[in-house]
Amino acid sequence: MKLLAGIFLIFLVIDVAALPPDESITLEKLSFGSCAGLFNKKANIFEDVAKENAQVWLWLGDVAYVDTFIFPNFWVNSSPEYVKKTFDHEKSDRNYQKIIAQSQILGVWDDHDYNHNNGNKHNPTKDWVQQLFLEYLDEPESSLRWNQKGLYTSYNYGDEDHRVKIIILDTRYFCDSSKDGPNADNLGETQWEWLEQQLIDAKSAKFTIIASSIQVLPDDRIVTERLLPYTRKRMFDLLALHETEGVIFLSGDVHYGEVMRAPCPIGDMKYGVYEFTSSGLSHHASTDIPLEDYFMECFFPKTYNVSERVIDFNYGIIEFDWSDLSNPEMTLKVMQSGDRVFYQETIKRSQLMIPQHDNSAESNCILDQTASQRFFGYALNSWAYPSRAAYMVMLIVLVAFLLYSLYTAVRWNYQIFKKLQLTGKYCTLLNGHKKGKSD
Repeated sequence: MKLLAGIFLIFLVIDVAALPPDESITLEKLSFGSCAGLFNKKANIFEDVAKENAQVWLWLGDVAYVDTFIFPNFWVNSSPEYVKKTFDHEKSDRNYQKIIAQSQILGVWDDHDYNHNNGNKHNPTKDWVQQLFLEYLDEPESSLRWNQKGLYTSYNYGDEDHRVKIIILDTRYFCDSSKDGPNADNLGETQWEWLEQQLIDAKSAKFTIIASSIQVLPDDRIVTERLLPYTRKRMFDLLALHETEGVIFLSGDVHYGEVMRAPCPIGDMKYGVYEFTSSGLSHHASTDIPLEDYFMECFFPKTYNVSERVIDFNYGIIEFDWSDLSNPEMTLKVMQSGDRVFYQETIKRSQLMIPQHDNSAESNCILDQTASQRFFGYALNSWAYPSRAAYMVMLIVLVAFLLYSLYTAVRWNYQIFKKLQLTGKYCTLLNGHKKGKSD
């Protein structure tokens, strides 16, 4: 009897469907994260997320790794059967099921749940993967996303006094190749037209959350995915054109968490926007590549950082305080496993508004330097700090060792090849000599 009861309970847990979005609620707590299930690693941190009892859980990509790993940084498209099986496996996680039972589930894909590592618009599987992804989210049948191309969408939570607009971008479906020139774009014209209308509608919102699966602000870091330069510039031009206030970006992808803010307005913007990144539910930078965290310390400038990076399992929390409707607040919390707060900051809406007095020209800003100047300045300055200098030495030694190992392997294989080649020639001559003697 107990066995039957246990099986029944397991069935109930697995069969839970996500709550449909209810935009009439006043949003008080939102949780979000990205990157779960690499090599079927379990996201134990979901237990902590479930305890938050947030009204909304927002996926910012890589809800599962559905493409097939061949070797580092080389993945291939998987079959529909494998993709569905992987989505179902991740969805059946007992702690994630608790989140589904209590929170509205929103989300968008990145590359690995798009079935194409670092994928762009040339992914041949994107249309049927979109359907399976929406099944994973328990997307309502009435959603436009079942029939549109791409997963971009928006939500308006709360009444006029408590309005929070969430704009979710799709940076994959329409994305050009980075080799397509200076106008290579992540969003595509259809999505740009839609986004402009969303920003016009955002005039009535107290806060506007723009969710992107990849980072928006950083433009001076090496080896990282982020919005293409054309897309980034056009994004800030559009925000400036419509004087959109109360904007904060959310992002994932990078396998660590951080809070950033533009140290001065970008382009024609009149205030410095924030970006909150959370990535690393089942794995993080230190579990991916040995010494990757040291590499980032040396070569990822902290131009935009207001927090340190959390290189640990993490998720993000945003809490809204509506006690002062004239100037509401939101508190950003970078959360680590064990329900630990790594960093938190409270932002008033007035900090995200166009100031009455334009003081943008009153002081110099680090953004006046080019991205290359900022990168090389940070990398060279690393030698002034003993800890970073030690990391640099370690990295140089490691790279030298790897290059020497590669050189040795190539040389060794070349020598073997030459010997085999000579042996082959000798065998050919010998066979010819024997044939001549027999004649």
